[in-house]
Amino acid sequence: MFEQMYKQHSGEFELLALASHRAKEPVPWMQQSGYTFPWGLDGDWGDMYGVHGIPHTFFINREGEVVDEHLGEISAEEFEAKLAEITR
Repeated sequence: MFEQMYKQHSGEFELLALASHRAKEPVPWMQQSGYTFPWGLDGDWGDMYGVHGIPHTFFINREGEVVDEHLGEISAEEFEAKLAEITR
């Protein structure tokens, strides 16, 4: 779903996926899935944002402020609605 949203709304928002575990090699399933949005490995980001479970989606405005978040799976409809709110 994220790849579809990233392509559909190209230029409207940035998407970054971070793996929660510390690893020296890229996450194989991200590569195998053919994701084109940026992703990386960072073991400290969860503490910084207060992640208590995964998946955990954060919506961050142009000023870098977390304006909304969603814990658990998010539907395409919910994602689109939240994206519309922050890109107005």
